[in-house]
Amino acid sequence: MVNSTQGLPVLPTAKVIITDRIGNNLVCRAMLDNCSFKHFITKACCKKLNLRKIKTYVSIAGLGQSTVAEATQKVNLTLARAWIKILSIK
Repeated sequence: MVNSTQGLPVLPTAKVIITDRIGNNLVCRAMLDNCSFKHFITKACCKKLNLRKIKTYVSIAGLGQSTVAEATQKVNLTLARAWIKILSIK
């Protein structure tokens, strides 16, 4: 899909459920890119979820393999589709 005013691709989004460090679920909006090899989350979302950050270094390359950014932290998280009910069986 292409935005006709700027000629930039518009990627689809979906509502997803992310589980925080203590087991609470938060509905978030995710950008979907099926051609991507990496997944990204905003610092604001990490802070809201109180996710533990792990030091790392990842070079983020665009088309032509030119480096466009670097990531210096990563997080681990659990993700689920928002329209599927999550059951807790005790």
